[in-house]
Amino acid sequence: MNQSLLFNDDFQTYRCDSTVTFSGMANGRRIQLIVTFKSQPIPASGILSEKIKLDLEALVEDWTEDHDLDEATEIHVVY
Repeated sequence: MNQSLLFNDDFQTYRCDSTVTFSGMANGRRIQLIVTFKSQPIPASGILSEKIKLDLEALVEDWTEDHDLDEATEIHVVY
């Protein structure tokens, strides 16, 4: 399913529970994106590189291939 999802550059890192949150817009609605880090730790500085940000955006785009955004207000994925 080809759905339009625009990402905001509002990444927040939470090292205590290994998550990163950011938001996006789809169909005029704001969607909260929550990524749990399993394969690697969040950088100690809490600052994400551009590569990691692009990887997270690609991961969410992959999620949209199998799921419908029409009802989604939050998307949870694992990195």
